Amino acid sequence: MVNLTPNPSYSLTLRIELPNQAGSLASVTQAIAKVGGNLGQISLIERTLKLSQRELTVDAASEEHAEQIVGAIESLPDIKVLKVSDRTFDLHRGGKIAITSRSPLASQCELAMAYTPGVGRICLEIAKDPSQVFSFTIKSNTVAIVTMVVPSWDWATWEPLPPCLSWKEKRCSLKNLRE
Repeated sequence: MVNLTPNPSYSLTLRIELPNQAGSLASVTQAIAKVGGNLGQISLIERTLKLSQRELTVDAASEEHAEQIVGAIESLPDIKVLKVSDRTFDLHRGGKIAITSRSPLASQCELAMAYTPGVGRICLEIAKDPSQVFSFTIKSNTVAIVTMVVPSWDWATWEPLPPCLSWKEKRCSLKNLRE
C-alpha cells in the first residue's frame, strides 16, 4: 500500500467541544499528530467558564485516514466531536460557479434597458456589426476548452457511468487567474 502525504484533497473541518482548561486542546492536537494528520487552522468558536468549542482544519491522506483522525479524537475523554465535514465536498456542494449580474438591476428602467425592449437594440447592433459581440456580450470573458472525455466506472457493478466534462469549471478558473 502506498503511503500518501496528507493534503487538502482530503481536508476535514472538525467542530469539537472540550473542557476549557489547560492541556485539552493539546491532547486533541497530539491525537491528530499520532495518526499522521496535518493540522491547519484552529478557530475558537465559543468559550464559557467550563467548555470551549473549536473548529479545526485537518488534512488527511485518504478517506480511511480521515476516519482514523476522527476516531482518534473521539476516543479522547471529555472531548466531543460535534460535526465533521469534508472540505472538498463542501467546496463542490451547490456547484462552484455562480451566475450573477454584472450590473445591478434595481428599477423598472434598468430592467427595460437590460432585457426587453433594450436587449433588442443590442441584438440589432450586433447583427449590423458582428464584431460588437465582444463588446456587448460575455463572449470577451470566456475561453473554450475542449478536453478528452474519459468514461467513469461504477466500481461496484462495473458498469459505465455517464462521462463528465468540466469545461465550465476550467473556464471560471482561467478567468479568475486572469483577474
